[in-house]
Amino acid sequence: MPDDRWAEFTAAGFTARNALEVVLGVGTFTLSTLANRLTAAELDPPLAPFAWRREEVAP
Repeated sequence: MPDDRWAEFTAAGFTARNALEVVLGVGTFTLSTLANRLTAAELDPPLAPFAWRREEVAP
C-alpha cells in the first residue's frame, strides 16, 4: 500500500491490526468457499431453505 494511502487509513482511526484482520477475513472466506465447492459440501439443514437455485429459462 502506498504511504499516502496508509496515512489515510491510519488517520481514519484504523490500525495495522485492522488491516491484517481484513486480509485474514478475505483469505478465510476465499479458502472456505473453494473447499466447499471442490468437495460439493451440502448446506446445513437450517440454511437449506435459503440456498440459491438457478431458474430454468424456457428457450
